[in-house]
Amino acid sequence: MKLKEIGRRFWPDIAAVGLVLALLTSFAFGADNTSITPGSGASVATDDVSNVHYQKFKLVDGTADQTTPAIVTSDGALRTAPTPSATGGLSVTKLISAATTNATSVKASAGQVCGWSISNTNAAARFVKLYNLAAAPTVGTDVPVMTILVPGGTTGGQAVYQSPFCMAFGTGIALATTTGVADADTGAVAANELVINLVWK
Repeated sequence: MKLKEIGRRFWPDIAAVGLVLALLTSFAFGADNTSITPGSGASVATDDVSNVHYQKFKLVDGTADQTTPAIVTSDGALRTAPTPSATGGLSVTKLISAATTNATSVKASAGQVCGWSISNTNAAARFVKLYNLAAAPTVGTDVPVMTILVPGGTTGGQAVYQSPFCMAFGTGIALATTTGVADADTGAVAANELVINLVWK
């Protein structure tokens, strides 16, 4: 078969393949991108490692047409800033103690505790106990997973904790208050003695 006949025979298939490749290229590269043709004189930043060139990338702000570079520290860490939002934040449960052990269900399903601010107006220390339960605890029987000592004093005391690394409670979140540290203690605190603000999600 002559070369011309081969060309005429296979040209429609070659043309179709070329059209498909052109369409795929147009989808893969947006209008803002630049096609680099070998030999055209365009340069691309690379890092030469043992005679192999690795392309370098410049991190910039993700907004369209933005050229402000992202801030990367000398050790390679990318700095980010939190963006305030009206939704998606943490929840807060506030409890002012009654003259009981204040057994309370905070969340009846799996959650995380991310912090607390607890004040104590009694001169003696008081204890806030956190439970991995989906219902209010039976104080003195259920075993807390965490016991928080809230110091007292002549002007009262405070326990504060906040961290981006929240603590997982796989069943639920519950709390209680006692005058003693033992898991089995059932001593009731006084009314208005503790102000508990528990931060969770």
